[in-house]
Amino acid sequence: MGLICCQAGCGGSSSSAPDTYQTTGVITYNGAPVANANVAFRPLEGRPATGVTNEAGEFTLGTYEFEDGAVPGDYKVTVVIAPPITDPADETAYEPPADDGDSAIPLVYASQITTPLSATVTEEGPNHFPFELEDQ
Repeated sequence: MGLICCQAGCGGSSSSAPDTYQTTGVITYNGAPVANANVAFRPLEGRPATGVTNEAGEFTLGTYEFEDGAVPGDYKVTVVIAPPITDPADETAYEPPADDGDSAIPLVYASQITTPLSATVTEEGPNHFPFELEDQ
């Protein structure tokens, strides 16, 4: 008879994958929630954690599975309004949208190189990150 044990807040699709911890937040711009934005926490090395904002600007990240959280560490945070990411395991980087003046948020947030946003996910939590986007 086997024993199954599950630790709250941890996830991952294999036993060799690092533990993930629930990571949430909210994106606002000019005081208003930013809906349907792809949010990516991008580490210097390793797999990014991604999520999509709802109508209230809230997001929950996933690294290996949908909304399973993020691995502890330091991240640069990108925000871009684009078609949603459906597979959090897809490590393909975004190409920032063309600067055609139609972006609902400043394009500086679309690139890991130019974004001023950063976050540190910890095992202890709480890992909730409110970001107010500003004109740059």
